Amino acid sequence: VDSQTLVSGSINSSNVLSGQNITGTGQLQSNNAIDLTRPRNIALGRTLYMNWQVQEAVVGATNVEVQIIAADNAALTTNVQVLGATGNIAVAGLTPGVRGSLAAAVRTADIGRRYVGARYVISGTATAGRILAHISHEATDGLVHYPAGAQIL
Repeated sequence: VDSQTLVSGSINSSNVLSGQNITGTGQLQSNNAIDLTRPRNIALGRTLYMNWQVQEAVVGATNVEVQIIAADNAALTTNVQVLGATGNIAVAGLTPGVRGSLAAAVRTADIGRRYVGARYVISGTATAGRILAHISHEATDGLVHYPAGAQIL
């Protein structure tokens, strides 16, 4: 994770990551967006993922849906296209350390929008909560997958 791939949250001068506040009601766009026209190799021709982690429990709301979105502007509000979504997650399940990974429904070159970021659809009113999210070419859901019969030494 670095400042070039971070969509929700920030990195301070000591390289400490801090999640974006998830408060209020309705739709909340990520505080950062990735400009796909800038030269970089973010999942070029491959599936794009948004990996997220709860840093502070979401409180007060009923549930939250985490989305990876694309849009025509950096504020992520013009011609928004939902690329992937978690579905509603009850706030009881949004506790510190919980992780998830969303795959975009299209490959990077086929998105057709300039900016990619996150959106949180909050049901009820969230009074606290912080989520960190970044874009990657790999899913990092916190799980390690081994083939059947593999021995862990």
